[in-house]
This record gives sequence, structure tokens and C-alpha cells, in this order.
Amino acid sequence: CKSCPDGYYSESAGAVHCTACATGKTGDSSVDNNVATHCKNCDPGTFTDVEGTLNSCKACPVGYKVNSDRKQCDQCPKGKRQHEEGQTNCVACGNGKYGSEAGLSAETCYSCPAGFFSALSSASTECTACEEGMYSSVTGLHKPDSGTACKSCPDGYYSESAGAVHCTACATGK
Repeated sequence: CKSCPDGYYSESAGAVHCTACATGKTGDSSVDNNVATHCKNCDPGTFTDVEGTLNSCKACPVGYKVNSDRKQCDQCPKGKRQHEEGQTNCVACGNGKYGSEAGLSAETCYSCPAGFFSALSSASTECTACEEGMYSSVTGLHKPDSGTACKSCPDGYYSESAGAVHCTACATGK
């Protein structure tokens, strides 16, 4: 009789074939190959997409997180980012920032431009324009749960388009 190779196991004596450790699991050289516990889950933040491996789990790259069965990495969705390798979750872009693409690292969450703001408390995928009659000259603006992010134009001034960064003085006599 031969022992099963690393990354494979057999649960019964005299077995004709060995069973490969499933994807998402890796062989553990400290555990006997004759039991299913020879195969262990990849550590958090790591994965393997190959059966029958020994200690070969890999870290997910920046912009990705490992999926729940540890068989692959999933790209961070729009509005979220991950700036470290080997992570199990993605982090929302902060207040006043947005992520319009999937798979972002920390450096690619963008600040909302002047005249715009982030409306969600987290994971914004786009910025919202200040309404007509309002403006904002600040970048990275965030609207709190109550209230407004943009300022109203003062008396004698107006903005006639959404996304204004300043107000225009009314013509004399108007």
C-alpha cells in the first residue's frame, strides 16, 4: 500500500484511490494523509482554485477580497476599495468620496468635485450635483443625514445650473 500524496487523503484502509483536497482547501503536512482533516480551509484572506494542493493558498491582490468559500478572489464593488492584499472584505469609500469603478485600491477613491457632494453615508458610486440656486466651492463635500451639503445663493445672486461652484450677481435692477 502507498500513502496518499500531500494534498490528497484516504479515509479507509486499502482504498483504491486518494481524494484530492477540494478547491478552497489545502493539504496540511502536519496531519496524516489518511484522514479528511488532512485538508484544511485556506487562512482568511487567502484562496486556492486548484484541487490537491499542499500549503498553496495565495493572498488576494489589492482591490479584491477572498470569497466565502475561499476558492477565488472577488473584485471590490463600485463604491468600495481595498488597499491591502489578503483581505476578507472591502471598505467603503469615505464621506465626500466615491468609487465609480470596481476593484479600487485606496488611491482610487475620488473626492467629489466642487459643486457636487456624496449623498450616501458610505460606498458612494457617484456624486450628486448641487441643485439650481445652490452652490459649493469645496471638494470632498458630504451631505449629512439631515440638512444640506450645498449653500443657497445669497440675496441678489443666482445659479441657473446644477453643480455650480459659485453664484452670479443679478443684473442691476433685477
